[in-house]
Amino acid sequence: MHPNDRCTTVAVFDDDVTEELQRRAKDANGNTIFAPQDMNYEQWSKEYKSKLILEQGNIKNKKEKLNFQENINDFVKNTIKIKLYSSRQRANNISKYQNAIMKKYKNNEKENLAMLDIKTGKLIGKITTGTKTTVNPSISNIARLYKSKDNSFILIHNHPENYSFSLTDIKSYVKFKSIDTMIVKSPNYTFYLEAPNRNIKIEDLKQKYNKIEKIINKQYKSFNGAEKRDLIISKLSKDMGWIYEKEKN
Repeated sequence: MHPNDRCTTVAVFDDDVTEELQRRAKDANGNTIFAPQDMNYEQWSKEYKSKLILEQGNIKNKKEKLNFQENINDFVKNTIKIKLYSSRQRANNISKYQNAIMKKYKNNEKENLAMLDIKTGKLIGKITTGTKTTVNPSISNIARLYKSKDNSFILIHNHPENYSFSLTDIKSYVKFKSIDTMIVKSPNYTFYLEAPNRNIKIEDLKQKYNKIEKIINKQYKSFNGAEKRDLIISKLSKDMGWIYEKEKN
């Protein structure tokens, strides 16, 4: 130290002294809390964003619901999209076939599905069209789902009325490990799902989904079906350690 230097002295503590220290932080509602001093953003988001989703059981009017949804979206980081769009070719193809599916939907008002190669985003086979409530890959693409190695494909299909993934979608995703990412395109939102861990039996998954659905329906009676579905998939993904993201179109 020298005269007029902007220096000071600080105490030095061993790790065993600072290990249990806490610092002030904000929860997802803006309230002051005490968090571990070494907690990073990802840990904070996982801990408190989920609490925001589950603790809003008394929302009754449209304005409150909109504010609630905006609060959730503020904490969603598009990590899946960042990964998928890291390749220009793949990004262009994903956008191309999302648009193609929505164009078909406007004409036929049915669900349409595209299966893309995970590396290039190129379309495999043809876009298939189902009914107003369901759609499946072509027979040849179903065979590819069975035979191909893990994380080989991107599946994109559309849903009406802004609904997120259905239980049928989730069951297919768990069944076919060859699917890397699932994307649902709706009129106002795009939903992304990536599941590193799919080691769950289909029957157990169904029971887990139905249990969460019952809780959400009881707590969020004022929500419409699409809003409830979003919360169900959010909670299921959190419990399973999956990555679930929602983006406004």
